[in-house]
Amino acid sequence: MTGKVVPLTYRAIWLILDRNEALRALSALEIVDPVDSVDCPNTPTVTSFEAALPPSIVLALESALHVSLIGEDHYRVVLTPEEAKNLASWCREVAAGSSRPTDSEVLRLVAAVIDLAP
Repeated sequence: MTGKVVPLTYRAIWLILDRNEALRALSALEIVDPVDSVDCPNTPTVTSFEAALPPSIVLALESALHVSLIGEDHYRVVLTPEEAKNLASWCREVAAGSSRPTDSEVLRLVAAVIDLAP
């Protein structure tokens, strides 16, 4: 397995992990059986929402924070090519839905860095 090494700042990694946890909690609260929603039509339903990152990506991000500082402020996040593609897509999707412009900028930048990483 060849890895893709992505240099990310602490802030970027923290933001991704924070948004992932928030989306995981939100999606857990919003998953409702569509049959039940007939009785409660105003209840939000989510049937195929995959907001949370796969555990392997979360582990790669967390591991990078513990072992691989590059220079003064970047960490080496090692991902498979498929994980890198998934994380870049996730960052773009979350950035598009973010109400905080600075968070959107960071997430879009992360997606671009992932795309450019060798």
